Amino acid sequence: MLYYNRPFPQQWVNNDTLLSNNRKLGDAVFGVKLRLPVDQYQKTMRTSKYSLLIIMLTFISLFLTEVIRKQRIHIFNYILIGVAMIIYYSLLLSFSEQIGYNKAYLVASVSTIALVAVFIASLLKNKMAALLFAFILSVFYTFIFVIIQLEDLALMIGSIALFSIVAVLMYFSRKINWDKH
Repeated sequence: MLYYNRPFPQQWVNNDTLLSNNRKLGDAVFGVKLRLPVDQYQKTMRTSKYSLLIIMLTFISLFLTEVIRKQRIHIFNYILIGVAMIIYYSLLLSFSEQIGYNKAYLVASVSTIALVAVFIASLLKNKMAALLFAFILSVFYTFIFVIIQLEDLALMIGSIALFSIVAVLMYFSRKINWDKH
């Protein structure tokens, strides 16, 4: 059936039916591009590129919690939380090799969020603040997961979400007297 779609015969025996014009051959060419989905290593690499953003947003959230609650958190505790968040990417890579990226993302995220939330609860002596902080971290990790899954719209959705995050930060920090802190 494919020979009906071509401007030259299916077969030829002698030089009389040779293609007189290579253009006919070029017009009949078609192609297929097979698109490979992003594998777990590429997803892990893309996730790690957002590491600075997630760590920075976590520290900003922790600092705002500290300022709003008027409880000081030592710099060493910030460092420990940062280290836990850096180890998250190692957990993600090692688990994704064994159980796949999506499950590994869930395991690494839940583990890191739980670790940081329990640590915040012990620092602030307030379970409600720790639950709120865990919710904020869950939003951050969910945001990154959605961005990683969106291959074509990632830049647009990410930009809109970052704009929204900056707007929320501006809203919550507007009444803070920065001269006191």
